[in-house]
Amino acid sequence: MSKKTNLFYPLRKYSLAFVPILVCCAVLLFSFSLHAQDLDPAYERALTRAALKIENADYEGAAVNAREALRIKTDDEKATLYLGIALSRSGEKEAESVLKKALSLNPQNPRTNLELGIYYYNKGVFEESEDYLENAMKTAPNTEIASKAKEYLENTKKRGTVKPWALNISLGGQYDSNVILEGGDSLPEGISDKADWRAVFSLKGRYNFLRSEKIEGAIGYSFYQSLHTSLPDFNVTNNLPEFTMAFHLAPWVSLKALYAFDYTLVGGDAYSYSHIVSPSVVFSLWKGLTTTVDYTYRKNHFMDTELFGNNSGRRGFNNAITVTETIPIASYGNIRVGYAYDNENTRESYWSYSGNKYFAGIRWNLPVRFYLDLYGEYYDKNYRERYPSAARLREDIMKNVWGSLTKVLSDRFSVSLGQLYTRNKSSVDLFDYERAITSLFFTVRF
Repeated sequence: MSKKTNLFYPLRKYSLAFVPILVCCAVLLFSFSLHAQDLDPAYERALTRAALKIENADYEGAAVNAREALRIKTDDEKATLYLGIALSRSGEKEAESVLKKALSLNPQNPRTNLELGIYYYNKGVFEESEDYLENAMKTAPNTEIASKAKEYLENTKKRGTVKPWALNISLGGQYDSNVILEGGDSLPEGISDKADWRAVFSLKGRYNFLRSEKIEGAIGYSFYQSLHTSLPDFNVTNNLPEFTMAFHLAPWVSLKALYAFDYTLVGGDAYSYSHIVSPSVVFSLWKGLTTTVDYTYRKNHFMDTELFGNNSGRRGFNNAITVTETIPIASYGNIRVGYAYDNENTRESYWSYSGNKYFAGIRWNLPVRFYLDLYGEYYDKNYRERYPSAARLREDIMKNVWGSLTKVLSDRFSVSLGQLYTRNKSSVDLFDYERAITSLFFTVRF
């Protein structure tokens, strides 16, 4: 029986793709089972109520529930921290001693360090605040806690309130051994098989219009422009406005949502635009481990141009789900591992595919404010129909390896050197290629 007539062939072919999902589920269930062994119902009820009341700004009620939890479990770190937060938000003098007691129970807890930093910041004791904020950043690098600590830390020098906006501007150059399109997004019908130098300018801005313990909202805008030396037809202009919301339901779970509009021009001609909707849930269950589950729906509209005459055949939509586990390594950085499944549905069915992606990355904090980032992925895409000029069904296996070294020159300036290598091994010769990009960027932050 042929693959086309055997309805169960896809199930056999992709059954292994669900193994990572089952493993992730097993890990979560195991974590919950370990946690459940030490549960005291009265303690858990009191602690949960304290957390919810903190999220709802009922600090007096949160303090009552936190004290109730401490009567059941004396010197419990989490209950002590919740009590300290509630007292701090209420402006009580007792907050300082309670938060310091929580810190003595676990000096490496980034949330406790952050709360002590905020407490002293609000009291105007800026030097003391800086110490705790710096500790929060070291113990939880590349997290929301570190981001918030950084904002407070920057403002201790200004002796003002935390600014609601941020702006990053990068300027640099790249050498591309095989100019394809759009930085890292390899669009197969755009393969040039030519090398070139390009200048790149990018801008990223964000404004937080809403910020509280329970909810955050922000609008952002990103702009990208590349200018090639020899291949101006491949100059890319990209505009990406976006809107994000975050809801902190409890200390261990948050919901996030994003809407973005992605508009791209190539060689000055309109190339594509996309509507992107992406809800996600973030779990922080045990000692800084973070599990993020993202769903992304992308509605794509491609336009025919002189260079890309059959571009409109790729119009359609993409559904993707990604599971990422982030593992902190003390003050040294973190490791990320994950799996993604996506399904592309297009007007011309020979562009439609199902993909399985496995990825891993590490960010390492080096001495004298150097940062090393390494990332690798394995992406297997299986297309539904034969490409018109191909003799066999198309399957692509893409391997990406990327690394960068960043030197922070000051609170505003940094410089980064990066290298990307891509190998796309395809069953159709037309789409089989290699690519290497060397980058040097200077970034300024406001």
